[in-house]
Formats: sequence, structure tokens, C-alpha cells
Amino acid sequence: RDRTEWSVGLIPLGGFVKMLDESEGEVAPDEVHRAFNRQKVWRRMAIVAAGPLTNLLLAVFIYWGGFWHGVEELRPVLGAPVAASPAARAGVENGEKVLKIDGSPVQSWQEVRWKLLSLAADKDLIELEVINAHHEISLRRLELTLIRESGWEGDALERLGLRYFRPKIPPLVGKITPDGSADRAGLLVDDEIIAIDGEAVESWHQVVLAVRANPEKPMRFGISRQGRFFDLSLTPTRVKDGAQEIGRIGATVRDPGFNRDDLVVVVRYDPLTALGKALDETWDKTVFSLHMNSKMLTGEV
Repeated sequence: RDRTEWSVGLIPLGGFVKMLDESEGEVAPDEVHRAFNRQKVWRRMAIVAAGPLTNLLLAVFIYWGGFWHGVEELRPVLGAPVAASPAARAGVENGEKVLKIDGSPVQSWQEVRWKLLSLAADKDLIELEVINAHHEISLRRLELTLIRESGWEGDALERLGLRYFRPKIPPLVGKITPDGSADRAGLLVDDEIIAIDGEAVESWHQVVLAVRANPEKPMRFGISRQGRFFDLSLTPTRVKDGAQEIGRIGATVRDPGFNRDDLVVVVRYDPLTALGKALDETWDKTVFSLHMNSKMLTGEV
């Protein structure tokens, strides 16, 4: 009816708008009254503003759908902080769960990341309200200045020394791949790996890191099996992992038996609350983007 031509590409990414405008090319005499350059100022303003407003409404709609449907996220549980970092100086301990950041409740690790980033734009010091495994609540005063001092480069949480909690999984073998490095070396299900190349091993994570870092390099595994202790010589197979090469031995960990619900939460709201959250989220991120753009102009970022 209004003679707008629409098109959807085979791969619908990106797009463009071309106005009927005398500065763009010839306009038929019977169409001149519809040309963009002939419209009143308020109409031109409304037309130009329609695109960004639609983007904002789309963001609200997508957030609303996500909050209503529910999103599975990691719980905000903190791991042991990096030594001499702001988190270490604040007294953060392994296994503490974040309840509030500067008085605002948080439910997920993603919320912790976003809150700290947005607060770091203007604040030097914030309070983390945390609870430990003994249900003791503490306040941790965390310095945020390192984020700004680094020019906002890299992982902000890593700079603060904040790491996600890694449950301590015992280094017990759960499954052996037939004819893999571990199988050929004589490793068996239920073996406990107590040392690698003379270094004591306390968790399966240590085993993974050591094996990945040593493709095709002979390693000495200290093994505990039914009360007997002995060494095995084992050479990780070289495999491709994206652009890098890593080691694999063909062994997986035994089920650690911890409760997954202790580490994962589904963030979900009723439709009305979800709409309010969607509006808040869109507003917060829009304001933060504008705020950061202003800091780019002044050279702070």
C-alpha cells in the first residue's frame, strides 16, 4: 500500500534501508510528494528513529522470551582467587557463593560478571555478600580499579582474581579407551593417579592439564591400585584441538558423585516479571554502551 519494497536474503544477516529521496536519484513527478527530503522535519526524525527503536524493542522481546522460558546458567560460586589479586586481598575463599553485589541480589555467574563490569565504570570499591558451605555470611570489599587501569582489556574477572569454582574431583580412572595410550600402558579402571613425573596429584583437573601439555612426551604416572603403589610409563597421543595440538591418553574420570544442582541454576520468571527484567536488561546495557562510548571519546577506554 505504501510502495515499500521488502527483501529477505537467503542468509538473512545484516540489511539496509534506501529512502526515496531526490538526493539519491531521480524521483518520478507523481512520487515527489512521498520523497524523504520533502517531508517535514518531525516526520524525518520519526522515520530515522524507527530503526534504533525497533532494535531496542527486539532486544526487549528476546530478553523477555529468555527470562520467561528460563535459561540454565552457572551458580555464582567462587573458586580460590589468584594470589595477590584484589579478590585475594578481599579475603575471597574457595566455594563461597555470591548472594549480593553492592546490595543487589545475583543468581548466576553471568550476573556477577555483568554487575562487576557495569559498576567498574564508576566505582573503585564494592561489597560482595557471600555465603560459605557452613552457611556463614560474610562481606568482601573488592577493589575494581584494575579493570579501568588495564584499559578494559582482557577478562575483567580474571584481572580481579575471581575464578569460577572447580569442584575437587578425585583423580580416579572411570573408563579406559581400548588400545589408547592408557590401555597400552596398563592403566585400569578404579586406579588412582597419585603423581605425575614426581609431582603429587590431588585432582583430576591436574591430570588433564599435565596430559594436554605433553603430547608425544613420555610421562611417569604414580598409581595406587588396591593398596599397591607403582609407576607406569605413559605417552599421551598427539591430537588436534582447534588450532593447537594437545595430548590425550584415552582415560576418563570416575563419576565424582557431586550434585549438579549445586553448580547450575535455571533462571526463570513469570511473564510479567520477565517483561520487567527484559526492560531493565535492555536499559542497563544501552546506558552502559553509551557510557563506555563517552569514555572512548575522553581516552579513558
